[in-house]
Amino acid sequence: MLSKPERYEFEKISESVTVTGLENLAEEFHSFIGEFSDMFFCRSWNNTDIAYKYLCGLIQSDRSNMERIEEAVPETDYQCIQQFISSSPWSYRNVIGRVAVKADELIGGTGVTALIIDESGFAEKGKTSVGAARQWNGRLGKTDNCQVAVFSVLSSEDRAILTDVELSLPKGWTEDEERCHRSGVPDSRIEYKT
Repeated sequence: MLSKPERYEFEKISESVTVTGLENLAEEFHSFIGEFSDMFFCRSWNNTDIAYKYLCGLIQSDRSNMERIEEAVPETDYQCIQQFISSSPWSYRNVIGRVAVKADELIGGTGVTALIIDESGFAEKGKTSVGAARQWNGRLGKTDNCQVAVFSVLSSEDRAILTDVELSLPKGWTEDEERCHRSGVPDSRIEYKT
């Protein structure tokens, strides 16, 4: 057992290492976001600050919805975040494309590398969330009301990076174009695929 002075020194060192580690992580996170800042220009406005707050909220909130993000991140506005995600004209396809390129630069071709493609279901009680329907939810092991998405992940030994995601639209959605339009599904995405 450590004596009182040794315990104090150990706690002091542990605290400074933790704070330093968190500060370094925060700097790296901020730098990482900066690499994507050119992707959030919309006409004459740069939405990088809102993107940064949104990502901070996803990391800090217990539940990743707009209300919890607003509570978790100082100086965040619910409506700004909602508009940024729902109707701001930046392209998520361009962002995920750059993430995939960066993933390849980081771990592509190192050691044992694999591209993993798999689906996952997310329980959804409502019927207005895009793609929500009674369908197979592999995570629950049964048919239930849920959304299903297909993910691609680049994996190398002990690291994995999401490189793409595509929300699946069941027939009930693709056969109802008006419903898709009300939910913001672009015409080019209204297609049923098995």
